[in-house]
Amino acid sequence: MKFWHLENKNSYPAGIDQLLAVWQDGTREWRDNLGEIPEGFAQWSPYEKGPHAGAIALHMAAVERWWIDKGICDQTIDENDPIIAYDLSIDLDNGIFPEPLNEPWEWFIERLDEARQKSIELLRGIEGPEQVIGGETNKYQVEGSVGHRVQH
Repeated sequence: MKFWHLENKNSYPAGIDQLLAVWQDGTREWRDNLGEIPEGFAQWSPYEKGPHAGAIALHMAAVERWWIDKGICDQTIDENDPIIAYDLSIDLDNGIFPEPLNEPWEWFIERLDEARQKSIELLRGIEGPEQVIGGETNKYQVEGSVGHRVQH
C-alpha cells in the first residue's frame, strides 16, 4: 500500500501537520480507488444537469480556496478565476450543475492539485490549530476548518 508523505513536516504547527497528512493520504486513496479513468469520465452525470466528476473536482478545489485561502489566510479570491467562477455557477441547494467543461479528467486533477499545493503552503503561516478565525457572527478554529476539508 502506498502512503503520502508530508514534506518538511516540522514547518507546520503541531496538529495541522497531522491533518495535512491525513488529508493528502485520503486524496491519494480515493484517486487510487478510481482505477483506470475512461474517456468522458469528467463529463459523465447520473442525470441531466446533475453533478459530474469534473464539477465535483472543481468544487473541491474551489472549497479549498474559500476555506483555506480566504477563510483561514484572509487571501483575496478572484471570482473571475475559472475554478471560482465555475463553482459559483453551481446551484448546490437544488443540485443543478452547469454543462461539463470539455476537458480530460487530468485537467481537473491538475486544478485540484494546484489548489491543494497553495493551501498546503498557506497553512505554514498560521499560528496553530486553535487559532480562531472569522467575523463577528461566524467564528471557528483553524483545526475545524482544515478538518472539514479532510472530510469534504
